[in-house]
Amino acid sequence: MKFSKILSFFCAGLLWAGATLAEEKAGQWYLTPGAVGVWVADGLPRDDEGGFSISFGRALTDKINLEVMYSRVDHSGSGGAADQDINEYQLNFMRVWFRDASWSPYFLLGLGAMDIDSSDSTLSDNQKSGSIGMGLLIDLGSGGNVSLRSELRLRKFFAESGSTNDVVATIGLQIPFGSPHAEPPPPAPRDSDGDGVVDGADRCPGTPRGRVVKPNGCENDADGDGVVDGADRCPNTPAGAPVDARGCPLDSDGDGVADYMDNCPGTPAGTRVDNRGCELADEIHLRGVNFETNSAALTADSSTRLDDAVATLIKNSDLRVEVAGYTDSSGSAAYNENLSRRRAQSVMNYLVSHGVDAGMLSARGYGESNPIASNATVAGRAENRRVTLRILGE
Repeated sequence: MKFSKILSFFCAGLLWAGATLAEEKAGQWYLTPGAVGVWVADGLPRDDEGGFSISFGRALTDKINLEVMYSRVDHSGSGGAADQDINEYQLNFMRVWFRDASWSPYFLLGLGAMDIDSSDSTLSDNQKSGSIGMGLLIDLGSGGNVSLRSELRLRKFFAESGSTNDVVATIGLQIPFGSPHAEPPPPAPRDSDGDGVVDGADRCPGTPRGRVVKPNGCENDADGDGVVDGADRCPNTPAGAPVDARGCPLDSDGDGVADYMDNCPGTPAGTRVDNRGCELADEIHLRGVNFETNSAALTADSSTRLDDAVATLIKNSDLRVEVAGYTDSSGSAAYNENLSRRRAQSVMNYLVSHGVDAGMLSARGYGESNPIASNATVAGRAENRRVTLRILGE
């Protein structure tokens, strides 16, 4: 058999291809019956010839196959020599590339032995052999059950007279059987911080256990102060108010009034302040607190100023405070004293009903005494009709 014929034989196998590779998967066994063509090295007493082979192997991994092969080729003798029947036994290591691609090339390395049987005892021999080659596995469109296997290898065998080389072409069908390795289930998505959001989608890894998070894995910050709700000791801080690491408003001068509400920042330490952060006066004039005409009933617009007074008194709950009522000079002195007392009591009742400790308060009416403006004018009389909070001490 000429080398050109062997090459044509090999190329024909390469052209016989389907659309998708159907090779065995890792863990499967396979059987490969095939036809063999041998181009004999020059100088040997036998002609080129064809025969058959059969391989039995297993795909150990996605890349590695291991197989045993048996082949039989009956050679005609050349130059008057007797016929020679060659039985070859070989262990093959295969490195497969692109097992899931349309064409799957492989590299082969084999070690074995050759049993040469002839009627001429001088030609009979047992020889060690080795092979190196390349091949292709191609689908036949059989739904993944059968592949075409085409292979070309250089076979070297060793005799006492020296080593020789043959070229061997093989074409056959590779038929897998048995179950492949079970594909391991995909790993469960990891959620390292246990917040219910997998790591791949978690924008805030390392969230402490038990915290409530948004779909992106970050904790909510309901008041927008930059401190997450789980760590916020002062939730509902007004927007824009500077806060500390606990989420509580800053109080730079330590007067108990947060900076965002402090109208008098920088108050010296220990200074008593009102609810606006300003130094507490000895007497607080409750401007804006008004009553119905000739009555002790508070008008609706008085509540804003009184609520400020409530906040100041609660902040300074260790003080003793007198609620003092005054009138202008209109009417009799007795009437004015009674009216001022009732008005002072009305203010005190409001303060107590809104959380001020009754024990720190007392109410007294001073009538038309101690005017702060002239009773001769309308504006002056309005100034004199007043209620004040007098600080009596601690």
